[in-house]
Amino acid sequence: MSGAQRRPAGEPHAAGGPVPRVLHVVGAMNVGGAETLLMNLYRKIDRSRVQFDFLIFGDGEGVFDREIQELGGRLLRLPLPRERGLRRSVRDVRRVLRTEGPFIAVHAHVLHASALALRAAALEGVEVRIAHSHSTGDVTGGLGRKLYTQWARSMIRRSATHAVACGEDAGRYLFGDHHPWQLLRNGVDLEVFTPASEERRAAARTALDCPEELMLLGAIARLEEVKNHSFLLDVAQRLDQRGVAFRMVFAGDGSLRDRLQEECGARGLQSRVRFLGLHRDVRGLMAGLDLLLMPSHYEGIPVVLMEAQASGLGSLVSTGVSREVDLGVDLVEFLPLEDPGVWVDRTLGRTRSRPHAEDLTERVRAAGAGIEDSVALLYRLYGLETQP
Repeated sequence: MSGAQRRPAGEPHAAGGPVPRVLHVVGAMNVGGAETLLMNLYRKIDRSRVQFDFLIFGDGEGVFDREIQELGGRLLRLPLPRERGLRRSVRDVRRVLRTEGPFIAVHAHVLHASALALRAAALEGVEVRIAHSHSTGDVTGGLGRKLYTQWARSMIRRSATHAVACGEDAGRYLFGDHHPWQLLRNGVDLEVFTPASEERRAAARTALDCPEELMLLGAIARLEEVKNHSFLLDVAQRLDQRGVAFRMVFAGDGSLRDRLQEECGARGLQSRVRFLGLHRDVRGLMAGLDLLLMPSHYEGIPVVLMEAQASGLGSLVSTGVSREVDLGVDLVEFLPLEDPGVWVDRTLGRTRSRPHAEDLTERVRAAGAGIEDSVALLYRLYGLETQP
């Protein structure tokens, strides 16, 4: 194990015993859908009753690392499974469970790679083993990848004591049609995400150096193939050709950053498109945006779209995004990916007006999208009482 932040397995509890700990299995803790949800939950739990630790596959540092440590969590790092192989990865996880535990639960968020962690947890006798599906698709590959995903799904069904998913499509994707699972919504902190005042909007645009006369479009997503940022450059180029006064910002980082920046330059869009990199203040960024764009090839229930609706921000999203993300507050519009021109037309057809804050918050809460419901379900999954 490399890079582990070692500390005692439990902290003093008010009743004199150690605080129970849950091990979350993740990739780098950056601003992504699953990671953002997990941090939202972590901030809201009663950490005198349960504490989170994070088993991270890979050595990449995340933007949430410092906050995790400040909240009392540990960062326990292991090599990527593709570097170690399946058997050695299972042994690696077992060693972490023995040396850094005890844990009352292992909660895995890494799609098919969850099989490794849950198999190790079963062998080590961890009583609560949770597979959590956040996606409706995965990277494509040849026969080897297909055999791996079949093995992983079978192992997850055998090793998990609980299966949860952010939505129907995500549950069906990982667990199939006949394996039971529970819905754990990508809840939003409705005290944080509310429609922005004009003052907050102006401050956000000033921070982005974006004059009010420019339409400000944004994509908040990893710079990876599945997120389809090249499509947004098609949209930006067509807006530019029409003489539209706009700016587009990409908040996020990933393996395609250099390629996308080169493509942006080749299209002559350097003054139109800005790459913000990893951006922790999503609330602040949304305050300044006029429209959120998400042309992903596939998605489960993106947390950022839940946050956008709670913020009163309109979104144009691809039909590859699960329709379950629509909370019924008239802020999400689904569009096909065949023609960027359709996205241009709808971008120009959207207005900047946002719903009344109090009314919108209550509608989002009534749709079951508040973070409190998700925290209560976590307590039940971990075998904790819902009341102290």
